[in-house]
Amino acid sequence: MPINERANLGISFAFQQPVRFKGITVYDLLKIAAKKDITKIEACEVLSKVRIMC
Repeated sequence: MPINERANLGISFAFQQPVRFKGITVYDLLKIAAKKDITKIEACEVLSKVRIMC
């Protein structure tokens, strides 16, 4: 599937390597991927689905 179709479906990715942009947090990355302002509770719910605890 082309990248634009994946993006339209809300499919995104994050690098497993340390972030190269100083000051950006996992929470910031999740808000960018969600394309909306999410709460920290919503971010924790997303992270818990992949077994990452807040």
